[in-house]
Amino acid sequence: MEAVGAARRAVGLLIALAGLAALVLGGALFLLSADLALDWEISRYALLLAFGGLAALLAGRFVRGTDRGLESLAEEGLDGRATTGELTDTGRRGSRTRALTLDLVVDVPGRPPYPVIKRASVPEDLVAWLEVGRELPVKVDPTDPQRVGIDLVALRAEAAAGSSTPSPIG
Repeated sequence: MEAVGAARRAVGLLIALAGLAALVLGGALFLLSADLALDWEISRYALLLAFGGLAALLAGRFVRGTDRGLESLAEEGLDGRATTGELTDTGRRGSRTRALTLDLVVDVPGRPPYPVIKRASVPEDLVAWLEVGRELPVKVDPTDPQRVGIDLVALRAEAAAGSSTPSPIG
């Protein structure tokens, strides 16, 4: 998992750096074309390059930021358990994942249980293991209790230990 996180951070950094370079180059060409009274075509392409660079810069920051958010919850989140209520398959599929909406009751030691509705991408091999009333290992943001992540490493270990027979969803 750390290798995937490191690769995602590296890709995000490369996208952001390429975006920054395109933004600077496009901006410089636009200013240069205005100073030298060059053709409007050059100015238009320079602006297009600059805006494309800005989009790439923001995309790179998003890729890096998304990953850091998940890593921080995994590292700094409080350990807890969540009992599943209603499970809804949203119909969205990813590469070997399925998007589900889970009604959870989260229980963190030292805090009263509370409800959370969580949308999660769950690996296909674990989807069939989920069922109403199942307890899941979770990580909870200490400052925002509504920010809950399913601890997939612990869940996979529990599923492998064979806590019970899976029942398919949808």
